[in-house]
Amino acid sequence: MLIELIFIFIIGLVMGSFMNSLVYRLSKKMPLWKRSLCPHCQQQLLKRDLIPLFSFIFLRGKCRFCKKFIGWEYFAVEIATGLLFALIYLNYHAINLMMLSDLLYVFVLLFILIFDLKYLTILDAILWPALIISFIVNIYLGYQWQGLVFASLVGGGFFYIQHLASRGKWIGFGDVKLGFVLGIMLGLEYLIITLLMAYILGGLFALGLIITKKKKFGDLLPMGSFLAGAGIAVLLYGNLLLKWLLGV
Repeated sequence: MLIELIFIFIIGLVMGSFMNSLVYRLSKKMPLWKRSLCPHCQQQLLKRDLIPLFSFIFLRGKCRFCKKFIGWEYFAVEIATGLLFALIYLNYHAINLMMLSDLLYVFVLLFILIFDLKYLTILDAILWPALIISFIVNIYLGYQWQGLVFASLVGGGFFYIQHLASRGKWIGFGDVKLGFVLGIMLGLEYLIITLLMAYILGGLFALGLIITKKKKFGDLLPMGSFLAGAGIAVLLYGNLLLKWLLGV
């Protein structure tokens, strides 16, 4: 079990490094297959500079060539992905298809969380493949397609009504599409918990920003980040949250 846990954690670090590259390249509309570059001097990075976690520590977070600080977010994303992968594994205590599907969903939702937090955008290039793949995976795992489609319609419809009512001022259309994806990924019960958590987290975050005068009423907030974060929490602790809500 310990060997498997360490292995999953290392895989998470690698996927976190890949996520950093994916976020940067998609934000800049760069090709995905080219070698990584320093965001400051655009120098192509060496292979030994691309080792997750260790390269950042060894280089003290700086580019080997221009010596400029790359940013703690790269380190944080690698660590966060590794830890989340390890926590998913601990939910199952074994490597199986259910665990692997949760790892996939965590990766997708963490990417959405980061990208929306930075750019206030949820990419179709991530959403539509995620919807199709999660539907196929969940059908293979034994879930009824009717239930998944219904949950997807509830999730998407919930946000679409708000989008229409506000003419896009409250909710962006990316959030509507994310609602469809979350329904397919999580099913109806976990979707409802995710929505509750997302609005509570979003409300508290917004209140904190308003109190500290960093935001004012009407300013845009990354709702997709709150939804994705709540979805990750539900993947990790959905059973406990459901029992708590039901008072079981």
